[in-house]
Amino acid sequence: MTGQKFTEKKEPRGFTLIEVLVSLVILSVGILALLLMQAQSIKANYVSRDLQAATILCEDLLERFRAIDSSSPLITAGTHDNSELGVANPIDESGNAGGIYSRTWQVTDDSPVQDAKTIVVTVTWTKKSISHSVQMDMVKFEEP
Repeated sequence: MTGQKFTEKKEPRGFTLIEVLVSLVILSVGILALLLMQAQSIKANYVSRDLQAATILCEDLLERFRAIDSSSPLITAGTHDNSELGVANPIDESGNAGGIYSRTWQVTDDSPVQDAKTIVVTVTWTKKSISHSVQMDMVKFEEP
């Protein structure tokens, strides 16, 4: 055994520093992408909430108009605003004073046919210098 050399093979035991750094960069990019998606999701939820509140304000007013007589001063021809309902603009999600929403409606007589009224309700609001609006309309026929 004197002339025989014994060589031991070294097997890798773990990761190199470069491999660890590369994997950390990849992980960081993935986490950053998830955080950006989360922020966009939160922003979209706020926009959706405002849009839903404006839609409900429109629908609420149209339901009121369905229930009242066609001769009511609320639905005479012309442009009307929320002050005719006893609460001046701006209003909140519940229709009370002090919110961000402004509600108006336009009434046109004899449209689209004789003895009918077209009522167009518009709710507008501004968030971060961007104006938004929701508009709904209905046709109300005068009772004989």
